[in-house]
Amino acid sequence: MTIYRPNGRGSARRRRRRSPATIVTAKNPRRGRFGDVPDVTPEEHKRRGDAADALFREMKRQIAEKLREDQ
Repeated sequence: MTIYRPNGRGSARRRRRRSPATIVTAKNPRRGRFGDVPDVTPEEHKRRGDAADALFREMKRQIAEKLREDQ
């Protein structure tokens, strides 16, 4: 139903046309964020985690060593 009002006043609801229903499919978030990532075995996941921990500990050790030298 369309209502014509020459002065331009009227509710937005009447002026808005109904759009047809849309079917939305959710995307895999891993694929969108990181590209095509292969699945990692639990052993590989643990190995990478251990390597990251070792790298972080080494970085902290070097920072502490530099701070001790500056004192």
